[in-house]
Amino acid sequence: MARRDSAPQPELPPHPELGAGIITKSLGPSAILVGLMLLGLGGTLMYGSLLGSGWGTPGNAARSDWLLRIGGVVMGLLMGGMGVVLMVRFGDRFNFYELGVTRTRRGNTRAMLRYDQAEDLTIKEARSYHNGAYVGTGINMTWLRGGRRVFRYNGMYKEKMEKGGLKVWLKQKFVEGPREMDAVRDLAAFVLTPRWSDALARGETLELGKGHSANSQGLTPASGPMKGQLVSYASVEDMLIKDFKLHVMSGGQEIIKCPTDGKNFWPRFYAVQECWLAAVEASDEDAPERAPEM
Repeated sequence: MARRDSAPQPELPPHPELGAGIITKSLGPSAILVGLMLLGLGGTLMYGSLLGSGWGTPGNAARSDWLLRIGGVVMGLLMGGMGVVLMVRFGDRFNFYELGVTRTRRGNTRAMLRYDQAEDLTIKEARSYHNGAYVGTGINMTWLRGGRRVFRYNGMYKEKMEKGGLKVWLKQKFVEGPREMDAVRDLAAFVLTPRWSDALARGETLELGKGHSANSQGLTPASGPMKGQLVSYASVEDMLIKDFKLHVMSGGQEIIKCPTDGKNFWPRFYAVQECWLAAVEASDEDAPERAPEM
């Protein structure tokens, strides 16, 4: 479940090790409410399971479904535990800096990560709606090293909507432009990009998602009109991210469309984007100059 961040956000001072402050996010009072709800649901589930099991009653007549009852108790414990954790962490603050991120509680640093200490990065974003109305965009950022999670952030932010947009699901229009967490995403991904740029330079193939791949020469769509064909970077007209999906255009048509939530998508995308921009620049330099009009 994505966590709603409190507002407004105070200015974040620089960190002695992590550099300039970018943004600070907190769980806010909503964490207590959600925690209490989970704790209550967990307790109700446990009580119902224990009462229905017949434990503590003469004959234990209902033990025939004991596996189901034990499962209910376990689920109740898990839900209750999650509720307690949320209530304990409601005061946690996630402070994002130029070089890394910290998690603090009551002014004490509980966890810290430099972006260059991670090997893998996964970023997932999704818009949430209630009764057809947009309520916020959830974001999950997970850093891994050696296959193990070393830091994770779950939060929510609000995107700007175009004026006059209909408040109806799938018809709401959002303002295209930098979003609240874009700067953090870029900084964290750029640190890992050289690894994938080097892989492309060595002739390796990178998967972008949904089977679509890229190498140093171009892109190979896994579906669509150019399925299985290598499309050179010079022939790519545009690469853009919209609604958390990558859209690649060539020959006036969309040849690739894939989600951005895959493991290491963002650092790989920036490495591929570098190849594309270099090809476009080289193509512009090779193009013959137009004679001035008389």
